[in-house]
Amino acid sequence: VSDFTEPGREDFNERFMLSQFTDAFSDIDGDTLQKIKIISLPDPTRGDLELGAGYVSVGQEITADVILNGELALRPLPNFSGDVTFEWIGHDGQDWSAGSSTVTVQVEGVPDPATIGGVDTGAVTEDHDSQALGTVTATGQLTITDLDGSAEETFQVIGPNDEAGTGD
Repeated sequence: VSDFTEPGREDFNERFMLSQFTDAFSDIDGDTLQKIKIISLPDPTRGDLELGAGYVSVGQEITADVILNGELALRPLPNFSGDVTFEWIGHDGQDWSAGSSTVTVQVEGVPDPATIGGVDTGAVTEDHDSQALGTVTATGQLTITDLDGSAEETFQVIGPNDEAGTGD
């Protein structure tokens, strides 16, 4: 058996295809892959291997038919991006492969929405001398957090009648 790498996306299960494993399997006698055995699981802080509605365990054997039916999947933890790996060996119906190989799923991050919180009420006094000069003061504090990092923590204040953001 040999290592292989597959792409994945944040917050989406990556279903494995049988061809991913058969392409990484070779047998000196020309036998085909009949089943795999999971040798190590993904780091639980990154994701889980699932089989149907349950979780895969170390040492679990999974037949080629089950993989063909799309029942083996990697479920990255919510909002995780990065590499998730596990090890496997293959069986040709006679013997297990001599060594194990690593499957790497490269989970690509997707933009997450920012969360804005804080005091979202206040008071503005209209029709006063300062307003005629273009000075209106409103107070309050809003906070913003974004799982994608501080570089994404921005927002624009738009008034009810102004799509340009000047607050008219």
